[in-house]
Amino acid sequence: MSQIYELIKSAKDKGYQLFEENIREYLGEGGTINKAIGDTLRSDSDRLNFLYYNNGITMIVKSAKPGQLNVSRDIVLENPQIVNGCQTVNTIYSVLDNYSEKERIEVFKDVFVMTKLLIIPTNNENDINFYHDVVKYTNKQNPIPDKVFTASNQTVFQRIQSEVKRFGLWIKVKQSDKIKFDNEFSIKEKADMLDRAKKIAGQLKLDIYQKDLCVDLEKILQVALAYITDGYTAFTKKSSVLKPNTEIFKKYSINIQDYLSYENLVRLYFLYKKAESDRKKSQDLRTPIPYYVLGFLSYHIKDKLETNNFNNLLDKIFTKGDIDSIYAYLVNLSKGYKRDMNKDYNDLIKAKIDINILNKTIETGKDYMEESYKFLTE
Repeated sequence: MSQIYELIKSAKDKGYQLFEENIREYLGEGGTINKAIGDTLRSDSDRLNFLYYNNGITMIVKSAKPGQLNVSRDIVLENPQIVNGCQTVNTIYSVLDNYSEKERIEVFKDVFVMTKLLIIPTNNENDINFYHDVVKYTNKQNPIPDKVFTASNQTVFQRIQSEVKRFGLWIKVKQSDKIKFDNEFSIKEKADMLDRAKKIAGQLKLDIYQKDLCVDLEKILQVALAYITDGYTAFTKKSSVLKPNTEIFKKYSINIQDYLSYENLVRLYFLYKKAESDRKKSQDLRTPIPYYVLGFLSYHIKDKLETNNFNNLLDKIFTKGDIDSIYAYLVNLSKGYKRDMNKDYNDLIKAKIDINILNKTIETGKDYMEESYKFLTE
């Protein structure tokens, strides 16, 4: 057992990503399962049964060779990756870290964890596909949504997470990203992120707090989809934004940076949050419809085939426009469209946007929001 501790410690000290391919990742010691693992290890009477209680770990390596200590358990591993059992090994590390080196060796010398070692030596296509299949299927004993596998296997989402952080948001791509934000980010780092986020949210007179900085990747993509397409698509195609081989995923999700800058992703999200906040405060709790607000904003783009225009419009209203009046126009348009459609809310959001009625509502709104309308269409 102490060898597992040393493996984790060495990886931490050297900055080696031992769990880079493990989509489950460590979710903290507070959960029911991890607490049970820790309790067993701490129990003088029960820890020897750990081998029988625990499902063990699965590790993939490029090679495994005998070490130089002439003992059966001395093995040199090349490029080890723990692909299943992350909760187990991290809880082992957390518990054993409270013991001295001498105590770790003595107390846990007869405590074992079952380890399955798979050697995948090459980077050819078949081996890479097999590698990913092992990661996927060894993590199926506790169901993980397919969208988690998808998010974890797309480097574009990791890049978005890194870049968007500069504007104050932390996008939860992996399951453990919330734990990472809570436990690994310093107080100063969180405060700096909040300050940067407030600069954007403040333009919309939207109050935000530290808890608002963590956002699911799926939500960010859904918000972007509402703006790039329309509110109806965002409502009805939510399940497609992280589903490979769907048109939504291939055309928009993995190419979202072609339509929106990282700053505009944040601006758009806070525009959505503003509409959502106002909806919750409204008398009917239904309007404005946040995704419609975003879709109706981009409806005013004359040429949607030119992807730069999606960025240009947001840059324009956040740097040169009267955001309050533009937002008020979009809210009134959302309310007016709902009124003119004369549908129950639940039926309305499941119906495709009626362009004729929308244009009629826009024409009516131009009479009392002429300046905002002209600004959007100039």
